Amino acid sequence: MRPHRRMSCTCLAVPAWTAGWRRWRSIKRAAHAGSSPACGTERAEAVLASQGIIVPTTADMARTLMVDHLGVPADAVEVLRDPMDNTAHEAVMIEARARRDGWTRIVVITTRAATRRAGYAFRRVLGDDIQIVMRDTRYDDYDAVWWWRTRGDFRQTFIEFPKLMAYWLGLGA
Repeated sequence: MRPHRRMSCTCLAVPAWTAGWRRWRSIKRAAHAGSSPACGTERAEAVLASQGIIVPTTADMARTLMVDHLGVPADAVEVLRDPMDNTAHEAVMIEARARRDGWTRIVVITTRAATRRAGYAFRRVLGDDIQIVMRDTRYDDYDAVWWWRTRGDFRQTFIEFPKLMAYWLGLGA
């Protein structure tokens, strides 16, 4: 794994499917280094909401964690509320904001296993005029070189590979 270097960007994208405490430590470091706003995306809890049950979404909990516990400024965090089905759809939602606000570079922090697929999805949607920089979190223990040695890495690889193949075939968004 290469060491991370600090870089500035006009957007720090945090896809909803990138769950876990390891990611939040990376987001905190990036946000404090001047990368903002952070765009958290979510999938609505429609069934519970239809029954009048208010459940904080993953994005709401992530925002609370970033602002209340990691010290990320509240105005640096924006939650995109539209329901999204996949990574490419998240990229489409971020693209609208990026084009409107003239963003030139987006850093996407995701799991180590998802970096190739997510990078492909974001680059396919955003094209060449917005630079996409993929970063995994240094706290992720997935080993892409020796992925077959542990059950967890094996599982992650075989979850990510079909998704990558789907994107290569033009599916998604």
